[in-house]
Amino acid sequence: MEDTTQKGWRVVITCMKSALVFLAVGPLIGAFLLSTASALVNLEFSPSGLSAWVMTMVVGVPFAYVIGGIPSFLAGAIFASVVMVAKKKSTRAKVLIGAFSGAVAFTAAYIVHDKTPLTLLTNGDGMAYILTGVGLSAVVALLLRRRLHS
Repeated sequence: MEDTTQKGWRVVITCMKSALVFLAVGPLIGAFLLSTASALVNLEFSPSGLSAWVMTMVVGVPFAYVIGGIPSFLAGAIFASVVMVAKKKSTRAKVLIGAFSGAVAFTAAYIVHDKTPLTLLTNGDGMAYILTGVGLSAVVALLLRRRLHS
């Protein structure tokens, strides 16, 4: 009985560590991805375009933690629990599980916020939010690929 209890706590602690890493790093990566994608869509490669990108990052990072903190935390917990249950060792599998966990967590957060899942398909902001979650989760999963132990 003691061995099962210790293993259970080890799983909980590993999931919490992963969730905290996703919370700490995820919104920063998400802000970078979203502002870079926005700059590329506008295609303004000039000094003013670069300064606008830098200002977007400076102003956007605090909002990234407000908007993306909870979904990033959830994505980290989902990621760690799926990797530990599935016992996946390869980097490719962990990155795909990270992207999947980001999709699940950010879709759930968007639906909770918007209350109507149907607008997800027609709203460009919702798709950008979810794709940013997928991207940041895949990047953080890549960073954690060797640190996650069961």
